[in-house]
Order: sequence, then structure tokens, then C-alpha cells
Amino acid sequence: MTKNESILFASFAVKLAELVCLIFAVSYVFCILWIIICQTVEDFYYGTLYENDAQEYSGGYPNNFIPFFNMHNDEEGLIILKCFYYAFTSLTTVGLGDFRPISTVEYGFCGFMLFSGVLVFSYIMGEYINLLE
Repeated sequence: MTKNESILFASFAVKLAELVCLIFAVSYVFCILWIIICQTVEDFYYGTLYENDAQEYSGGYPNNFIPFFNMHNDEEGLIILKCFYYAFTSLTTVGLGDFRPISTVEYGFCGFMLFSGVLVFSYIMGEYINLLE
């Protein structure tokens, strides 16, 4: 392998790694935003309806992503991993269906996330095609 070929191969590998890191970074951002939205919906529900009520916190608002899929008893890292998995499969438009939005707010955010996923992966595929040329 000549010096030019090795430089070309190294630049190809670095650019490919950059695109993979972009996929994971965008998925992680949407994962964290998903968790924040779920917690905000739950806080709003308990803050307004149970503010002066004697009822105790029962493990989560049932019309929310995290309690609906019984994640409220999981460790924080496992919740992040499951939400990352959901964000990654949604962004790649695979959407396996094992996790899905529950509330109206989650449906709205999921629509935004799916639209963003198409944009991000269009950019990534364009860069990958340029890289192959």
C-alpha cells in the first residue's frame, strides 16, 4: 500500500467514524429530551391534580412512557439505555414497536423526532455518498 492510499484509507475511516458518532450523538440528544418530556408531563400531572390531595405518588402517571412500560422501578442508567434504544430505532425509521409514545405530548415530540431523523439520515447518506466518490 502506498503512502497516498494509506492516507486516503485513514481519511475514509475517520470520516466514517465521524458519521457513526453523529448518529449516536443525535440519538442520545433525543433520548435525553424524551426523558425530560416524560418527567415534565408527569410533574405537571402530579403538580396540578395532586397538589392538595392526600394521595401518594403511586409509581408514575400511567399515561406516560416510563411508567407505562414499567421502567419507573429501573435504575437510571437502564432507563436511559431503553430510551436511547427507542430514540435510535425511531430516528432510523425502523420503529420496532416494542416501545411507543403514550401521551399526546409524546406523540407530538415523536413526530418532530421522526422528521428530524429523516433530515439527519439524509445528511449522513449524502456525506457517505460523497465519501465513496
